[in-house]
Amino acid sequence: MSFAYFSNIGMQTIAPGASVQFNQQPLPAVLPVDIAFVAPSQIVITTPGIYEFSFYALPWNSDITLALYIDGVEAPLTRYTTVTSAGVVYGQALINVALVPAVITLVNVDSSFSATLADGERPNTVNASLMVSKLTE
Repeated sequence: MSFAYFSNIGMQTIAPGASVQFNQQPLPAVLPVDIAFVAPSQIVITTPGIYEFSFYALPWNSDITLALYIDGVEAPLTRYTTVTSAGVVYGQALINVALVPAVITLVNVDSSFSATLADGERPNTVNASLMVSKLTE
């Protein structure tokens, strides 16, 4: 099974329609041939198949609604939200990626509000992450 983990440490503001950025070294350090990363926000799927995506975000000053985009279009059933500024957004999706290469981004789909991801109370606190796993061979 191919997988990759992307994360962010440090405060960032995500404007409406903008992508969450990931500023840490992906894991594993040498990504599998199915998954590539174009910093700071694009995950590129290079082999067709069914992929599982799990994401997390910790907003600081507002609620946030996030969705996965494939080649600039929101993927169905990938939109998750929080209704309080103290909430955490968790999301997951299974996506059949048939056309490759496919560029995946995690986007703030709120049309009105920017969201700031918190820096955390302790140093090196992850405030956004995205896990990608290929389920089919």
